[in-house]
Amino acid sequence: MNLISVAFEHDMAFSATVRGHRVSMDFPGHPGFTYAGPSPVELLVMAIGGCIGVHVALFCEQAGLSSAGLRVDLSFTLAQQNDRKRVSSVYAEVEAPGIPAELAAQAEQAARRCILSNSFARAPDLDIVLRSGPGQREAA
Repeated sequence: MNLISVAFEHDMAFSATVRGHRVSMDFPGHPGFTYAGPSPVELLVMAIGGCIGVHVALFCEQAGLSSAGLRVDLSFTLAQQNDRKRVSSVYAEVEAPGIPAELAAQAEQAARRCILSNSFARAPDLDIVLRSGPGQREAA
C-alpha cells in the first residue's frame, strides 16, 4: 500500500506528501479559504487528467509518435443527494496533435486504461479509521 500523508496547515488549508513531493490544497466556499491550492475534488480531477495523459503518452511512445502538444482538458459536475456531495461526471478532452486520425481510436482505448478511470467504473473500498485521542480508535 502506498503511503500518502495529508496534514492540516491552517484555516482550511492542508498539505499532502508522497515520495518527497508536497501538494497544497484548500477548500473553496468556506470562510477560511485562503487560495493555498486547488480543492481536493479539483486535485482528483487533475489526477484523472494526468493519468489519461500518461496513458496517451505511453501509446505515442510505443507507436513512435510525438507527445508534443499533448494536453488533457477536463471539466466535472457535482451532484448532491441529501447532505452528501459527489463527483457525478467528468468530461475529458484530449488534444493530441501527434496522433494521426487513423490511430485515434487506439489512442482513446489507451486513455481509457487509466487506473483512475477504471476506479470510477468500480468504486474502490474506502476504510476510514479515526484516532481521536490517546489510545482511542473509532471506525467511521
